[in-house]
Amino acid sequence: MEDYSLSALEVVEAEAIHALREAAAEFERPVMLLAADPGSAVLLRLAQKAFHPGRIPFPTTTEAARAVAEHDCVIRSERRDEGKAGQVFATRAPRPELWDLYNGRLTPGERALVFPLANWAALDLERYLALEGLAL
Repeated sequence: MEDYSLSALEVVEAEAIHALREAAAEFERPVMLLAADPGSAVLLRLAQKAFHPGRIPFPTTTEAARAVAEHDCVIRSERRDEGKAGQVFATRAPRPELWDLYNGRLTPGERALVFPLANWAALDLERYLALEGLAL
């Protein structure tokens, strides 16, 4: 009998790909905000996988102000609580985007933030970069 179980890395990869596909399907003007960091390298590879063999169906940018001003959904690479001084975050905290229940309707002026890597640990990023042969 074959074993169809997934590794922890495969699980977070599948969840992130699902979030990217849902963001593309739910919003009119999504954009992916990238930086020169490991999370952005992983996020870009996940987007390539999510939409293969086609192209990524939304633009990417490094300009945060333009992304927020011109788009209704901003997809970010960092984990939700990264960068807050003194805050400790769980290795794999559940993210609040419950895509099976999510309603993508926004009122005028609202923006959605999507964090596909919200429940990735730093070690997950390192392992994924190595597994995919990605360099920064």
